[in-house]
Amino acid sequence: MRRLVVCTGNTCRSPMAKALVERYQAEGDEVQSAGLSVTGAAASVHAVTAMREIGIDLGFHKSQLITPEMVAWADEIGVMTPSHKVAVTSLFDVDPDKVIVLGKGIPDPFGLSLTDYRHTRDILRKAVIEWVNPTAFRVVPMSAEHIPALAALERECFADPWSENGLAEELDNPCARFTVAQRYDEVWGYLGAHIVADEMSITNIAVKTEFRRRNVARALLHDAQMFARENGLSRITLEVRVSNEAAVSLYESMGFVKDGIRPRFYEHPTEDAAIYSLYFEKESD
Repeated sequence: MRRLVVCTGNTCRSPMAKALVERYQAEGDEVQSAGLSVTGAAASVHAVTAMREIGIDLGFHKSQLITPEMVAWADEIGVMTPSHKVAVTSLFDVDPDKVIVLGKGIPDPFGLSLTDYRHTRDILRKAVIEWVNPTAFRVVPMSAEHIPALAALERECFADPWSENGLAEELDNPCARFTVAQRYDEVWGYLGAHIVADEMSITNIAVKTEFRRRNVARALLHDAQMFARENGLSRITLEVRVSNEAAVSLYESMGFVKDGIRPRFYEHPTEDAAIYSLYFEKESD
């Protein structure tokens, strides 16, 4: 699949969308971004900052004008608003069904605050996932109905799994925030965390074997990041086996930094834990 994302100036929404498509699209898919009115400018400062917060670098982006060749190349064209769709279909000989308005329309943060850019980024993320993977899972709060499936997932993933009773107790824990990735009624993965003062400590992240490499853990972590930022938390922290290279790579790609080592933290087998943290700066304009 070849996708083209289009906005007005190609400095805010479309470069953010392109980077998100690259993150969530299937292996082998391609994506470009362009604008309807372009000056060759770099990505806006707030766009760069907002995307860097989720481990994406827009520092090398330069805006480019949409061309007939790009339109012909693309299998689908994602635009930010209905007016962009009208503009693209008016300027180029293109089937209107090929031009898709992302989500219910993406708000333009140009000239606004960093908070507005973060809001646009998070709306874009949801819209992009729905676009590139229409069978995508949802992240929802854990409920009692999830408990048997999550206990089975714990047994699949961990040598010392949480029991059904242990998971159920978290439903009444005011400091707990447990979320589940699911497709319809099927559990794909979950994340458990405890919040004390202004810090979130992640206790577990687990993904069913058949649904790994589908960005499930990334989506769960991103949801936790949004919650932490929206609620003024200062840090998210977690432990990971030092040998778990895939998990370490994921955490580092999302901005987590290594804070230290807990010797012999894990059992079955005994192994050190690396402590990783994601720090949040105070919201500012």
